[in-house]
Amino acid sequence: MLAKRSILLADDESSILETLRLAFEREGYEVATAKSSTEAVGLIKRNGRFDAVITDLNMEEEDIGLEVARVAMMAKPRPAVVVCTGFASMANSCRPGNGHRLSGTQAGRIAGPDFRLEPADFQAAPVGRRR
Repeated sequence: MLAKRSILLADDESSILETLRLAFEREGYEVATAKSSTEAVGLIKRNGRFDAVITDLNMEEEDIGLEVARVAMMAKPRPAVVVCTGFASMANSCRPGNGHRLSGTQAGRIAGPDFRLEPADFQAAPVGRRR
């Protein structure tokens, strides 16, 4: 029997966390949740065996989800990483020289092609989650 694929969801909004948890569990995934970046980083460092990590960009601090993504990208084996945000567009998230904002290169290096905006587009999600 194949082991269930595992996903870590990190978001400070309980309703989003619960909705995503239910959706992924319905798809057969084992789901761990974190309500803060600190909790998510702790789970990654202790467990380290997630197939995917989906994190909100802005939780207890602006852009703190990038720290979750950075730690996840160092895990072995490396999970697919998706950074979501409801407070930005691709245009303003990828504009260089804007304080904490990402350049297009940084976004690609941290989150790859799975940099998504909230609310989540579940039609597009299967491509990233099946990686």
